[in-house]
Amino acid sequence: MFGRSRRRQIDRLFLRENTAKLANLLHRGSPEDRQMAAERLLIVVATQDRSPSRAIVEPRLRALVNPLLRTLGGSNSGPDLRDLIAATLGHIGDPAALPALAALLPDTNSSNSTYSHRRTVGAVAADALGRIGGPAARRALVDALADERFPGPRHPLLSALAAETECGPNLARALIAMFLSTGSPEKPDPSDDAAGAAADVLDRVGVPLLRHVLVDALADVQSQSRLLPALLSVDARGLVDMLIQLIRTGDTAARRAATNTLANLNQLAGKRHCDQAIAALHEAVDPGGVLRRFLDNERTVVRKRHHDSLFDTLGKSRRPPWDHGKHPDITAAIIQNNWAQVVKFGATAADLLIRVIATNNDDIFAASLAHSPARNDRFFRLKSTENAVVALKEVVSAHADLVPRWILQAGALVGDFAVPLTPSVEEAYAYNVDVSNLRSVCLEAYFTPA
Repeated sequence: MFGRSRRRQIDRLFLRENTAKLANLLHRGSPEDRQMAAERLLIVVATQDRSPSRAIVEPRLRALVNPLLRTLGGSNSGPDLRDLIAATLGHIGDPAALPALAALLPDTNSSNSTYSHRRTVGAVAADALGRIGGPAARRALVDALADERFPGPRHPLLSALAAETECGPNLARALIAMFLSTGSPEKPDPSDDAAGAAADVLDRVGVPLLRHVLVDALADVQSQSRLLPALLSVDARGLVDMLIQLIRTGDTAARRAATNTLANLNQLAGKRHCDQAIAALHEAVDPGGVLRRFLDNERTVVRKRHHDSLFDTLGKSRRPPWDHGKHPDITAAIIQNNWAQVVKFGATAADLLIRVIATNNDDIFAASLAHSPARNDRFFRLKSTENAVVALKEVVSAHADLVPRWILQAGALVGDFAVPLTPSVEEAYAYNVDVSNLRSVCLEAYFTPA
């Protein structure tokens, strides 16, 4: 009888929109009565929050904060009551509630209230923080994401930050903190669709937002090894576009971090996502595949020359396959291993140097040397490749504005390759030639405005 009377009283207060007396009922009566009062209070506050006359009722709403906080800290506030109070505080929007709401973020208890639909109390508190906004709210959300021991789902934290119109770098820090947390992006926690949340947030706010903090993260090797695969899994093409934009508009540190990252995409974990990123880089550097078709034609010519004039056992040739006859003095310096002289030729030598590298990276040419009985052939190829890579890097670094664009493109896209050291297939092993430094300087020269 008393219960029905209390519920009728709550309904009357609800119809009158008497928020003060509804708040007083939150710590009286049965748990069901308190939850009913909290639900009705939330409806009234949410309605008044959206009302054009919000300014008129503002003092009454703010007067509710202290009673709500006292109820929240009481021993009888179960999950259902806590999530309703958190939501109400979010609609009131008073920053005085921020510490209490931040303390609720790790609360993983699920609520059965009609408002939360089995969401955790922490998720509702995150929504409230996002609704209130401001530096303190953003800081609380970012700190929770940066905490590797945070027990709750991260999706609500990200969504709350995305709702912040002025989150800026804080959202970027939050996303990066999530990617660097203990959860693996390849094997996410099934109870937390964090990768899906990040993709949703990135889709709404744009990947370039991450540039605010990406450079700092890339400067740390450990962070880079965990961050980049995660970002690639969210948006490989977007990450490549963002790094290219950093090269074009960033300062020296930003350009260096971005070019080194793009130059080492092939070393990142997750083959499928890396393949997508490398394909995006190829399309950005060589739109439509014009350079690739040109190099394919060049390889055809080189293969014909190789068959017409094979290397002798001294590692010399009457006309090496990469020589097109236009620069005999540079060709002679390369054959004589006078690489210091090659570099002195400056941008003029870039043409032959990229041809040496492309020739030695040609699969058919490599296969012919792999089965050659002359070890000198393979040794000469190894040394000429290494030296050509170093020489071209020095030439581009010193004369980037004079090096033809197609050579910068080719240098930016050339892949690492292996030089075979034994002719036997069964016992063959190879010496890997790392061209990432060459790729880095060519990428920076290609994308940096003149």
